[in-house]
Amino acid sequence: MKAEPVMDERYAFDERSVRRTGDLATSADAARLGACIQVPLAFVADEVCVLRYDNEAGKGNHRHIDASQERYVFTTVDQLLADFRRDIEQWRRDHEDRDF
Repeated sequence: MKAEPVMDERYAFDERSVRRTGDLATSADAARLGACIQVPLAFVADEVCVLRYDNEAGKGNHRHIDASQERYVFTTVDQLLADFRRDIEQWRRDHEDRDF
């Protein structure tokens, strides 16, 4: 089954930070198998990517938060987006002194 784009979005929190959700694609087969074909989600602050969800050959689904990297278990697109937004909110709370 061919992957279908779910969304392509850019949201600026302010002039220093932006959320990018680009061409998130999945298919019924991927959802059934619990795998995401592409996970291009990024949060950039002061021109540095501080949060990213992605999928690389050999690594599978994972997320980067600042310098750390951990496995991410994909279940649904809705859950993926909820987790991404939650992580952005947490990162922004943790860095409040930087005016994000």
